[in-house]
Amino acid sequence: MIIRSASLKNVPSIVKVHVSSLKSSHRDILPVEFLDRLDDDYSTGRFINALTRNDEKIFVAQDRKAWLVGFIWGGLARGQGFKYKGENYAKFQSF
Repeated sequence: MIIRSASLKNVPSIVKVHVSSLKSSHRDILPVEFLDRLDDDYSTGRFINALTRNDEKIFVAQDRKAWLVGFIWGGLARGQGFKYKGENYAKFQSF
């Protein structure tokens, strides 16, 4: 397993992991109608924006064949009054 900083060229793979993970792991949490409508457009812009900002970071996990199998995304805490200055926004892995 290799863990490294993500780049813009990784966005399509990050999006695939994100959308497929949401659809499988959130089946009993989010409305089925919402999950069924999810596609690549749902998060592509979000990850492009995150990778072009200086206050957010995405790391990806690759298997031995260089397939992206997961990611973790974080940055500055989005609220105030927290003990820590940083926050983990999302982490997903492919199934």
